[in-house]
Amino acid sequence: MAERSFAEFLAALEQTAAEDDEDERSLLAAVPAKAVIGVARTMIGGSPQAAVAKPHPKYCRQCGTELQPQWRFCTKCGATIAS
Repeated sequence: MAERSFAEFLAALEQTAAEDDEDERSLLAAVPAKAVIGVARTMIGGSPQAAVAKPHPKYCRQCGTELQPQWRFCTKCGATIAS
């Protein structure tokens, strides 16, 4: 393996960074602006859907299986689900 000088190492590092920046710009250009704005609004709570809290999933106390709201018994172990 040939040794590189520090200057060669820095030049290679700068080239890699420039290529990464170009890749990032091309990826961002492919995303529609409306999608970016929608995601930003959701992240800051700007949409009505963001204000509605989603219920936390319930889990079976016996086996830990995630439960559906309409279930009365755990489908894995058969335990009765408390209301």
